[in-house]
Amino acid sequence: MFETKTEGAILWSVFQDPWSEKDGEAYLASLQSLGDRVDPFVLISVIEEVMEPMAPEHRREQAIIFKKLKPHLQKICLGMVRVRGNGPPPDDGALSRGFGWPVVTVATREEGQAQAELFLTGVV
Repeated sequence: MFETKTEGAILWSVFQDPWSEKDGEAYLASLQSLGDRVDPFVLISVIEEVMEPMAPEHRREQAIIFKKLKPHLQKICLGMVRVRGNGPPPDDGALSRGFGWPVVTVATREEGQAQAELFLTGVV
């Protein structure tokens, strides 16, 4: 399941099993919509449980979208917070270099909200 919500300048994307083709399409549409944003924002990506991998065609499309939007997003995305309850430790440094904005991984949604607020205030 994929859900997205906006709270001011914070954009939440929540990923949960079961994951369907329709969820993949909704996720890609939400990525595309980032190109329409003009005001600074912070992304919070929530995957609290181990999920099945994204379909290969969706992964390819995701890469194409990020590549296309990267120059625009680097100007207005203040950071990305990854909420990961379980799973292998992430390489935030590699992700930050790849995206061109700071990436921080936390364990809970509450920590994610707090980190997003720090990005918005310019503390991080």
